[in-house]
Amino acid sequence: MGKEKKAEPELQDKQVPEKPRLKSSGMSMLTLIGIIAGVVIIQVVIVILVIKLFVVPSVDNGNGNDDKTKTEKVDQKDIEAEKLKKQEEQAKEEKELIYENTGRITTNPRGSTDLVVVDLGLEFKFEGEAPKPKEKETSILPEKLMARIKGTVNSIIGSYSSEQLNQNRDTLVVIFKDKLKEIFKSILIEDKKILLKNVYITEFIIQKS
Repeated sequence: MGKEKKAEPELQDKQVPEKPRLKSSGMSMLTLIGIIAGVVIIQVVIVILVIKLFVVPSVDNGNGNDDKTKTEKVDQKDIEAEKLKKQEEQAKEEKELIYENTGRITTNPRGSTDLVVVDLGLEFKFEGEAPKPKEKETSILPEKLMARIKGTVNSIIGSYSSEQLNQNRDTLVVIFKDKLKEIFKSILIEDKKILLKNVYITEFIIQKS
């Protein structure tokens, strides 16, 4: 019998199946970088929105309050300065005021034999420097002006009854002042106007008949 053929020697190395090759990692890196960039951008946007919504308004409010406080301080200074100015002007005017009494004015109320006695105190000033009284004159007001003052007071009292005078005693000062102001304006002393400032009732008596 023929010699049997020797079995072909087995391959020493068994064939190992090739592992599938991974795709190039370049694409994965780009994707990862894109994701990271997107996250960073979103965070930046969020931070900007937070700053705009919360930080900036609070800063603006703080500045607004500061401006308001500064304005209030300036206004307060202006008010105080104006108040001081008025006080100085008032003090200056009071020094310029001249005071004189009319003396007793006696008359009868309307439709009555009662006797009314009135004495008025007058405060007035001149536009400019006040003239000095002439020699032997006790009043700086001319006799003509004083006569018109007394005549006006007589007319006012004579237009009221005794009862009305008692009821309206407080308003008589206003009535006297309004009427006498016009008389003072119509008189010039050494070409200077006289300004009546205040009228006081220093005496007011109603003697029943």
